[in-house]
Amino acid sequence: MRIILVVKEMVAYERIGLMLLGAIMKKAGHEVRAITLSETTLDGVRETMQQFSPQMVGYTAMTGEHASLLQLNSALKKDFNFYSVFGGPHAIFSPHVLENEDDLDAICKGEGDIAFPEFIKRIEANEDYWNTPTFDVKHEGEIVENELGPLVEDLDDLPFPDRKLLYDSDPNMANLSGKAFFTARGCPYLCT
Repeated sequence: MRIILVVKEMVAYERIGLMLLGAIMKKAGHEVRAITLSETTLDGVRETMQQFSPQMVGYTAMTGEHASLLQLNSALKKDFNFYSVFGGPHAIFSPHVLENEDDLDAICKGEGDIAFPEFIKRIEANEDYWNTPTFDVKHEGEIVENELGPLVEDLDDLPFPDRKLLYDSDPNMANLSGKAFFTARGCPYLCT
């Protein structure tokens, strides 16, 4: 599958989630491109869409970034045929975004390391992708809400984040003197 991952901007901070998902999807045999909106124009995005012809566009957004990404998605849906997925902090903390956006097809409401490849595998195999754990999906006029799926138990099982994917999208990021890394995930406390 051809996948474009879209982020609004970096602001001197590498989006590890985007780089990691890109690496995971490439490892699974998919073609992946990234678009950083602060580094291109709407015409540039349209040109990439025409040239690459993605079957899926995934948006990663923090709250505040989501509005412009949803507007972009709606504009692109008028001219291109693709499946749209929203992920990142906004989808996790505001899953109702799916009900309020006609042009949005699904959200990943948790970690996508295991769920996103499974979701795409089910779509490609014409299986029940709408029942993929960690995803809420519009299917036959309804929103199917699924439980959260398993988390990666050992971070060493994950590939290294694909920094080239990010740097191709935003060359300025390659010149930063500091680089971001995750050495752990989640909260060590049992607040819930």
